[in-house]
Amino acid sequence: MTNSQEIKIGMTPKRIYRMSLLSLWLIVISSGAIYLVKSGTGISELLAGVESFIKQSGSWAPLTYILFYSIRSLLFVPASILTIIAGILFGPWFGLIFTIVGENISANISFIVGRYFMEDFDGYLESRTRIIKKIFHGTRKNGFMAVLIMRLAFLPFDLVGYFSGICNIRQKHFALAMKW
Repeated sequence: MTNSQEIKIGMTPKRIYRMSLLSLWLIVISSGAIYLVKSGTGISELLAGVESFIKQSGSWAPLTYILFYSIRSLLFVPASILTIIAGILFGPWFGLIFTIVGENISANISFIVGRYFMEDFDGYLESRTRIIKKIFHGTRKNGFMAVLIMRLAFLPFDLVGYFSGICNIRQKHFALAMKW
């Protein structure tokens, strides 16, 4: 590898901060997963608990639902569970509206997280193989179409968001393609 291709690995304060946040995020996710496995909590109990929590919010239930749906991608909670809860609690029309709002916020959060945490990762990947370099360059160059194709291929929202952030697609292109 030549000097121009080398990736700087130095630990700047910004990189240390990012790595600390990423570590904290992974610890929270791992702890939650371990708790669910050890407590024997199944999907039905989890669904009932989330539904109960949102119901107890009273008149704030729609906002609570939207906020929970918004951070769903950070917690790796399946969207289908929350969509079912919205239909049960708010009916089909309001449930759909609240889900669309939460879904758009969640997609943009995963995009921003992918961009923030993986800012240097794309350079590392591009330096590894020619095919990955072509994929990243093509995705960046045709951001709107790349995201649209990923969505039409029914790739998971979270995966599309994180990947788009890593590839440094323009936020405007990502947001517009996700609405289709």
